[in-house]
Amino acid sequence: MNAPIQQFNPSQIAIIDHNGGKWLTSEQLGLALGYLRENARTSINRLYNRHIEEFSEHDSTEVKLTTVDGKLRESRIFSQPGCILASFFANTPNAKAFRAWAKDKLAEPAADAVALEKLKAAYLSTRPDMARLLRYADMGLNQAETAKLLGNPTYIKAV
Repeated sequence: MNAPIQQFNPSQIAIIDHNGGKWLTSEQLGLALGYLRENARTSINRLYNRHIEEFSEHDSTEVKLTTVDGKLRESRIFSQPGCILASFFANTPNAKAFRAWAKDKLAEPAADAVALEKLKAAYLSTRPDMARLLRYADMGLNQAETAKLLGNPTYIKAV
């Protein structure tokens, strides 16, 4: 369930994959914002409860996560918009830098870009010749070099 660890300032941030999105636990968010380890989770949960009307279910939700000792525990997690919103309410020196980090590292790929990549992959799986042609173009080969590698098809003139 954990994505690779990301570095932010001195903190190592574990990103949670939830419903295909990148989310941080209250504790991870608190550490990133500069709260002490022993009260990072509590501080963020308090901040959330103080401003609960500002958050939607797309910003923050509760999930059951497995703890180090193997027990399931109800944990509050925050999406990219939720992390950024919480950082506006946090009165910490790290808040501004964290917003820039979250904007970049927690961003989701655009749905159109993902759909386009899936279509491209499906098309290229049925047309290996086109896959090779794209690979050669990515390598920076000119038409003559590409034609030679493709076996000099008649529709490509060597220059």
